[in-house]
Parts: sequence; C-alpha cells; structure tokens
Amino acid sequence: KGLKSKQPQVRGVGLELNAQAIADATKEGITILPEMIQTHAASHPQEYDMVCSFQVLEHIAEPYSFLQGKVDDLKKGGKLLICVPNNDSFIKDDIDNILNQPPHHMGLWNAASLQNLSKIFPLRPLVTMFEPLQPQHYDFYLTVQIKKKFGALAGGVFYHLLQKGLNKLPYPGLIRQ
Repeated sequence: KGLKSKQPQVRGVGLELNAQAIADATKEGITILPEMIQTHAASHPQEYDMVCSFQVLEHIAEPYSFLQGKVDDLKKGGKLLICVPNNDSFIKDDIDNILNQPPHHMGLWNAASLQNLSKIFPLRPLVTMFEPLQPQHYDFYLTVQIKKKFGALAGGVFYHLLQKGLNKLPYPGLIRQ
C-alpha cells in the first residue's frame, strides 16, 4: 500500500496464501496472488527489478527452493531484499524462547548467513543493515538481559512484574528522548 501511494508508477505484486489477507489487499487495490514464490517464478522468470520478503525466510522449512524462486524471478541486475530477525542479536540469548525455535522459526539467520547466500546463488552482496531496538521490544530485551545475568526464574519474575504495570515506570537512560 505504501509503495502504491508513494510510487504509483511502480507495479507491485504480492504473494500470499492467507485468503483473508488477499481479500483485504484486493479491497485496497493491491495485486496479491495466492501462490508460492517457486510457482510464481516458473511463470514469471526474470520479470522483476526487485524481489522482497519481510519476516518470511525464518519461517521457511525449505529455504533453498524458496530462495531459488526469488532469484529466478529477478531480472539480471535485479535486487533481492530479505528482512529477517538477526540471530546475532539478544534473541539468541533467550534459549527458552519458543518463538525463535521450530516450528515457528525454522531457520536462524544472521548477517554472515545472508552474505553467504552469494556462494550458493548468483548474487552479489551489497549491504546488510540492522534495525535499531524498537520500543515495543524494550520489555523483551530487558527480560532477556535479566535472565542472562540472574537466571530464568529472575527473568520470569521481572517479566511478570512488567505485565503487572512496572513497564509504566520510566527506564532512565534507556529510552531515547
């Protein structure tokens, strides 16, 4: 929707399997097709200047065929944009985090693993960027740090206190004003 409003001359196509998401996007005039990238690439080879996925790759059980489909969809000189959670960040320290383990996250990605895709696919790495810690993740970050320093029990107690309202208190020095 943002691309359509800011760059109306650009043709964007989305792929999605969720029928409700497709219906919602269609109401907004957004083209969403109910296909996997591998299927789409077979009928649209080398068609796109850019192929993107945002918070998808980590959920894919068979990343090779998924990535091959993305590469096959790209024109020569096209750009592949992949956004994933950085498993070199604090999330790797939360070993009890079931959302960062299978079956939720099938793969754990970091800058090195993304850069190394160029050894498998005909890609040239350009740049790796890191999103700063977002305010909605402050509680998670603090809980992981407490668990790391004082153990899972202390982290669990801290998280419980956060849920009971401690998070309404200011964190001096931690929140950028």
